[in-house]
Amino acid sequence: MREDQRLELVKHALLTLVSKLDGRDRIGIVAFSNDARLVLPMTAADARAEIAAVVQGLQPNGSTNAEAGLKLGYELAATALDPERHSRVVFLSDGVANVGETDQARIAEDVSQLAQRGIFLNTIGVGMANHNDVFLEQMANKGQGVCDYVGDAKDARRAIVERFVGNFVTVAKDVKIQ
Repeated sequence: MREDQRLELVKHALLTLVSKLDGRDRIGIVAFSNDARLVLPMTAADARAEIAAVVQGLQPNGSTNAEAGLKLGYELAATALDPERHSRVVFLSDGVANVGETDQARIAEDVSQLAQRGIFLNTIGVGMANHNDVFLEQMANKGQGVCDYVGDAKDARRAIVERFVGNFVTVAKDVKIQ
């Protein structure tokens, strides 16, 4: 995530997302590199200063253990699972899983099983020059969510404000059209 200031773009995207949420929304943040770690427990989105401090403190570190990040993200989302609310994991990454479980089909299958709990997965690919779009799209599909890509701050605003936040309302699940 050091390459092309990708982590800075993730920070910008997260802060843009939080600016569009209100006190009824909750956000938690998991960082992942060689392992995954909780950096912000579920917190009301109107605690913007606390969230911003955590986001600004994120640093690139090591490899990409996508599986560990996803599992911890789903565990965190499960702590706030409420049948009256939408629950979603947002995976911001270049999608290049290179430590831990790296079999993309296996990780996507795990996402599919986790989605059965009612927690959707949206993926945002960061860094247009070198990311694994097939993996990110496959995970979003298995997670009953959407996939988008950002390469700069303008893309982040488009993905988060114009396209992403509108996808928080699930109209239908598992729809197939022929």
